[in-house]
Amino acid sequence: MNPKHYPMAVNATAGLLGFFLVAFVVHDFWNTDFAPMCHKRFGPQTEFGFSTKTSEPLSPAELQARVGGREFGILNNAAIVPAANAPSPLILQVKLPKGKGSVFNDPARAGGVSFRWDPRGMGGAESACLTYSIMLPEDFDFGSAGVLPGLYGGGTNFNPKIAADGKNGFATRVVWAANGNGNINLQVPTPDENDLSRIVGPAHFELPTGRWVSIEQEIALNTPGQSDGILRLWVNGELQIEMLDVLWRKDARLTLSGVLSDISYGNVDSDASAPADTMVNLTPLLVSWKENNIIQ
Repeated sequence: MNPKHYPMAVNATAGLLGFFLVAFVVHDFWNTDFAPMCHKRFGPQTEFGFSTKTSEPLSPAELQARVGGREFGILNNAAIVPAANAPSPLILQVKLPKGKGSVFNDPARAGGVSFRWDPRGMGGAESACLTYSIMLPEDFDFGSAGVLPGLYGGGTNFNPKIAADGKNGFATRVVWAANGNGNINLQVPTPDENDLSRIVGPAHFELPTGRWVSIEQEIALNTPGQSDGILRLWVNGELQIEMLDVLWRKDARLTLSGVLSDISYGNVDSDASAPADTMVNLTPLLVSWKENNIIQ
């Protein structure tokens, strides 16, 4: 090569390397699917099962007794039934009657179910992983909004109808929108104390109908005084939402409690109702936890 061309070749090579470096950084920024699913990083899972000691499906009354009385809709809208071609042999079928919505928004027009599951030993945990699967009927009408289970903290101090202040509790709920897109709804401290909850951002994933969809959610609580909490959500094994700056709490005494199983149209701050009689199918809930945060 002519020596006069060396600077040009060096500059071209440097430019090419710079281009690939920028491309790598941009790809790495947008490709957030680097966190292994949380069930692979936590210990053994505790199951909220649907069967009796003799492997028979729980009756609605037995299911009501298992959740300890803090529930709505189990006797009228819930049934545990055997299921073929499902991720588990028994599933929970939740009826969503036409015109009915969230018990927290309008008790007179409430449908679906709502209950809390506080596994023994989970109180005091600062990180947790929740796993379950859902199946929506092929002709499921998403209406304008609906809600599915998530994790919560605060125990008996948590009231879904009162804004979170960083000391009384917090909650997450998987939600769907009118077009069938899914998202996460948070009940956490916000600048406006009148806001009960907020959506984390634009719709992130699709909730298909007519087939089973796996949902896995991870929470790691923040250091009080810092916005360094974690929220991750995987749908069918793909990381769809990752937030590394969540302010879950302002007091170290506020920790995880268990699972908030709200399954209905609407939400704590939405009066959406079912446009037609339908149902949601749910596998047993699986949760694992650690006493300390796992910030990674």
